[in-house]
Amino acid sequence: MKLSDIFNDKDMSATDKVAKIAKVVTKAREAYGNTDANITAPEIHTVNGLEDLKMLSAESKIAVAESEVQNIKTVSYEYTKSFEGASLNKKIEELLAISPILANIAASVDSDYI
Repeated sequence: MKLSDIFNDKDMSATDKVAKIAKVVTKAREAYGNTDANITAPEIHTVNGLEDLKMLSAESKIAVAESEVQNIKTVSYEYTKSFEGASLNKKIEELLAISPILANIAASVDSDYI
């Protein structure tokens, strides 16, 4: 399933979307060859201040991931325009594989209180 299909699926819960996004990113990381790389989860600017990605709700993670994917699409397109012969799909794969947001989308905080 493509990321755009996941984002556009109105019947899928946010929790299921997070899990499916993680599967797509895992596939990209396997193809790129960095599954063993430890990519640190970023802090995200929210209306409440900086929060660790792991502490966001599934709904908030989807919003952040959708913005990240849009940025990846834009950067990849611009890259292929700058370098003739560059592969759009390979650039998208690379940026998905190294994105700290997408690599940690399924991570969560283990707390009895939050």
